[in-house]
Amino acid sequence: MNKDKIKHLFYKYFNDLTTDEENRELARLLQQPNLEDDVKQLMEEAWDTFYPHHKIFPGEISEEMLSRILGGEEKAGQHFFPRMLSFFRRSAAAAIIMVAATGGLLFYYFRSDNRFASDSSEVAAPAVSPDILPGSNKAFLTLSDGRNIILDNASPGLLTTQGGTRIIKEEGDRLAYQATAHEDETVSGSNTLRTPRGGQYHLVLPDGTKAWLNAASSIVYPVRFTGSRRQVRIEGEVYFEVAKQLKDNSKVPFIVTAGDVSIEVLGTQFNVNAYSDEVAIKTTLLEGAVKVTTSKSSTLLNPGHEARVAAKSDEILISKANTDQAVAWKNGYFQFQQAGLQEIMRQLSKWYDVDVVYEGKPLEKKFTGEIPRSATLLQVLEILELNQIQLRIVDKQVIIRT
Repeated sequence: MNKDKIKHLFYKYFNDLTTDEENRELARLLQQPNLEDDVKQLMEEAWDTFYPHHKIFPGEISEEMLSRILGGEEKAGQHFFPRMLSFFRRSAAAAIIMVAATGGLLFYYFRSDNRFASDSSEVAAPAVSPDILPGSNKAFLTLSDGRNIILDNASPGLLTTQGGTRIIKEEGDRLAYQATAHEDETVSGSNTLRTPRGGQYHLVLPDGTKAWLNAASSIVYPVRFTGSRRQVRIEGEVYFEVAKQLKDNSKVPFIVTAGDVSIEVLGTQFNVNAYSDEVAIKTTLLEGAVKVTTSKSSTLLNPGHEARVAAKSDEILISKANTDQAVAWKNGYFQFQQAGLQEIMRQLSKWYDVDVVYEGKPLEKKFTGEIPRSATLLQVLEILELNQIQLRIVDKQVIIRT
C-alpha cells in the first residue's frame, strides 16, 4: 500500500497538485527505510523522463547517503525532502538533488545544456543583491620587450612577431606561438601570460605544449625553447599537456617551477595547483610520469596520484588522486569532495572576482558535489543558502553569516 501511495503522491507533488497534508505524508513516507529502493526508482524515472540522454543522476547518488536519509538519521528528512523535491519538481529544465549526511551536504545541479536554471520565479533566491556573472576567457600578455596586450580586447589573428616567432590569437580565445622559416635563434627573453580573478586562458607554447590557466594565475616562458631543457614558471593553477621534444636523439625534459617545487616531465598530462592562499602546492598526474623535487627531496609520481608539498616545508606527500576533481575547472565545473566552506569560497572568489567576509563561527559542515562554472554567483549561492547559510552580496563582496 505504501509503495503505491508514495508513487501516487510523488507524481502528484511533482506536478504541483498536492495539499499541505499530502506534502507532510510524502515527507513521512520518504523517511521509511523499507521504501528506499522505491524512492530511488521514482527519482530515476523522473530524471529519465526529462533527461533521456543524460544518465548522470543514478550513478551519482550513493546508496550509503540515501540510506542515512531514509533511515531518519538526525531527522534530516523532516525539513530536507520537501525542499529537495520542490527544486526537482518545479523545473523540467533543471533539477537539484541534495543528500545531507554525516554533517555534510551532497549536491548535484543539472541542466540539459549543462548550465544552471535561470528561472528566478520558480526558485526562491537568497537574500543577496545584484547577481555577478561567472568568469570568462581573459588574460594579459606581457612581451619580452615590456609591451602589454589585453587579449580579451584583441581581435583574432597575428598579434606580433618576435625573432621570427609568430604570436597569434586564435579563434576560441587561444594564444599560440608558431615558428617561421626565418626564426632568429639569437632571440632570447621571456613572455608572461596572466589571468585576472574572473579569467582563464588557453596557451600553446612554442614547443607545442598546451597549457590551460585557471583564474588568478600566471606562466612565464621563453619565446623559443633552446638548450637541453624546457623550463617555465607558474603561479596559481595550470593544467599541462606536454609535447615530446627530441634533441640529438634524446628527449628534452619539460620543467615546471612553482614556488620552491620543481616538476620535471618528458611528455605527459598533469595539473599544478600552486595558489599562495592554499595550504600546499599540489601536482596531480593524469598520464605519463613526472618527478617532483624540492630543495631536500625528490620523488617519482605515477598516473592517478598526487604530490603535496605544504607551505614552508620540503616534505613531499604522495597519495591517490581524484583526477576528475583536479581538472574539473578545466572542464568547466567546480567539483568538491568533503570540502569546507572556506575552501569552496576561495575557488568562487577567484572565478567571480569577489572578496569574501565571514561573520560568526566557522562552519564545520562539509560539501560534496559538482556545479557548472557557467553558473552565475547568485545561482551558486542559492545552493549554500539552502544549508542555513546567510549570504549577502555588497558591491564585490560576499558576506557570509553562519
